Amino acid sequence: QKVVQQFNEDIDAYNACLDMEMQSLEQSGLYNETRLMELRAMQAKKNNAAVDEVQAIADQFNEQLRIYKAREKKE
Repeated sequence: QKVVQQFNEDIDAYNACLDMEMQSLEQSGLYNETRLMELRAMQAKKNNAAVDEVQAIADQFNEQLRIYKAREKKE
């Protein structure tokens, strides 16, 4: 459980890093609005992939925990 929680915290830190990266790109003045929109879309995909991954791991953990608790009740 602690490992799953740590992974979730790591994903939160990763997403915060993506946000800072995007802010830096927006403030740099190097990109026009069309390119910034493309970069925002890529960031959203990275964020969604990270969230999906942590959710899948949490779901697997919870399933295993339910199995474990069900076995304890039978014994």
